[in-house]
Formats: sequence, C-alpha cells, structure tokens
Amino acid sequence: MARMISWQVDGMDCEACERRLQTVLGRLEGVTGVAADHSGGQVEVTPVSRTPRSVS
Repeated sequence: MARMISWQVDGMDCEACERRLQTVLGRLEGVTGVAADHSGGQVEVTPVSRTPRSVS
C-alpha cells in the first residue's frame, strides 16, 4: 500500500491554485495521485508504491 505525503501550502487561495498544483504535481514521475484543498491549504501526494525485491 502506498503512503500518502501531506504538506501545508500557504497562498493557495482559490480553486485555480488547487487545480494548478494538482496538474503540476500529477505530472511528476513517481506520483500516482494528488489531492489539493484550497480552503484548508493542504496538498496530499501519493507516490508510487515500491515493492522490495526478493533476494535469491
């Protein structure tokens, strides 16, 4: 299961800011999900879940 990483973002005052962050962060390699909330100033990013390799 992938863990979610959260940040508090100052200056995200409107829905356009929210959408922009979701678009830009969602394009980053290794990011599988982004949720932004301008009213709470919170961004949550879900990175790619990496499964450890088994050693033979």
